[in-house]
Amino acid sequence: MNTGVVISDEVLDKVRAATRAGRSASQIAEELGVSVRSVQRWRARVKVARPAVVRRPDDARARARELVEDGASFNEAARTLGISPTTIRRWFPDLPAWPNDEVTEFANAVRKAGVL
Repeated sequence: MNTGVVISDEVLDKVRAATRAGRSASQIAEELGVSVRSVQRWRARVKVARPAVVRRPDDARARARELVEDGASFNEAARTLGISPTTIRRWFPDLPAWPNDEVTEFANAVRKAGVL
């Protein structure tokens, strides 16, 4: 549906540059004071794809495996590396997660020790 709104080349250039700089549609929308959907449409108009998915370095993956194999929970390894626990689960579907009773036991021990 075309609403007949004319977008300046300057705005489209800003969208193009911000996208190539790796900014998300929501970041660009906030900066320009428009909706995320508008930014998505403008990206399509100027034929600029959204920013590439951030790939974690292989050493982060190796470190995560090391932590989990040494007994850290997925959540603990994720906090240590600054990534999502879901990412670790996807990376290592072969590694078993902690059983719920062990998670509870560990959490109680941490609280009792006053670590967190």
